[in-house]
Amino acid sequence: MHLKKVWKSYLSKILIIFFILSQNILADVIPAPTCDKCDKSLDTLSPFSKGIKSKNNVLILWIPGGEGQGPNQIGFTPWRDLIFLVDFAILISPYPLKHPKSVSVKASSPDYINRIRDAIIYYKKKTGKKVILAGHSMSTRTVSNFINSSQENADVVDGAIYGGINYNVPSLKRRVNIPILMIHHKRDACPSNSLSAAKKIVKNIQKKNDGNTFFEIIEGGQGSGDVCGTQHYHGFGTVKNIAAEKALSFIENNFK
Repeated sequence: MHLKKVWKSYLSKILIIFFILSQNILADVIPAPTCDKCDKSLDTLSPFSKGIKSKNNVLILWIPGGEGQGPNQIGFTPWRDLIFLVDFAILISPYPLKHPKSVSVKASSPDYINRIRDAIIYYKKKTGKKVILAGHSMSTRTVSNFINSSQENADVVDGAIYGGINYNVPSLKRRVNIPILMIHHKRDACPSNSLSAAKKIVKNIQKKNDGNTFFEIIEGGQGSGDVCGTQHYHGFGTVKNIAAEKALSFIENNFK
């Protein structure tokens, strides 16, 4: 069983590297965090792509959903049509994150929270741009968890995107003043991501955000495969381009 897990881990890394090379995406390596409870032996792999419309002053730091790993969250991400439009970085967790289908490290752990913070600071220095923290499905929880982790961490976030909103996204513990986009497909059939739950979460976020909070409901298209997968409505199905257009419009209108 242990060998099987090791093989899956290596296979995942091989596929990630193959995707990076095939798409001509640069892969940055962000040094391991140094907090007392952090795993200092594991650096963070972060594929980075400079967008063709990167004249805006924004970079999106994408936190993959699910277990936070694997090519499924990169090559077929619900936001894949946005990757080459704006500066886009992906934070690949060096270990599987806790998920209903697995038991591993919590996405709210000090180690993972510090990796996100280090990545935000790293890309701000690298590009001189503002950083939007973005998540989809399970990682929408991570966006709020990061903001809630400390005032210092909340202050480094310049904007946020919540896509395919998970029903268990925590309410914000502190007030923020940033542009926030929350986007969901009307026919999302993933049990943990209903539209009705998403609407309640949007209201909770709006109460704590002194900036503009936008809620976009995507309609149309076709969904296939796993109802919680990226090819179904949960991942915007065949209308990923519309989700990307909404996100690009959000960026252009709120980050001058």
